[in-house]
Amino acid sequence: MPIDNHGIFGIEWLEDKNTGIFYLIDFNARPFTSISHLQSCGLNLPHLAYQNLIADDLSGIETRPQLERKYWVDLLLDLWSFQDKLASREIGKLEWIRSLPICRSYAYWSWKDPKPGLYRFWMIGKLLIDRVLKQLKK
Repeated sequence: MPIDNHGIFGIEWLEDKNTGIFYLIDFNARPFTSISHLQSCGLNLPHLAYQNLIADDLSGIETRPQLERKYWVDLLLDLWSFQDKLASREIGKLEWIRSLPICRSYAYWSWKDPKPGLYRFWMIGKLLIDRVLKQLKK
């Protein structure tokens, strides 16, 4: 069934490993957090949406552009995930630290607009300080 949606949106799918059938599990008719990742890789969806909105000629735009592959990370969510994986011994501290430098695209961080990233780093710092204080109280 066609969906009459115009603009940037995100869709999440779940694949049934037994049948290979994909099921729609979430549809967000708004920009998504990882949109900055697409921009880092060479596809600026907000700019394209703006060009489309003002009726710019988009005939020269590739419909399947070659994108540079980059690892993307949300450091705060990754830190939370790391804590769970460390507790279950799925990953070690050194292995996690070694994984960070391969990332070339970051949620919330941009040199052009550092404020969201600085706020996110503040949240990470607060989380770490709270964890250390909790350990000291034990």
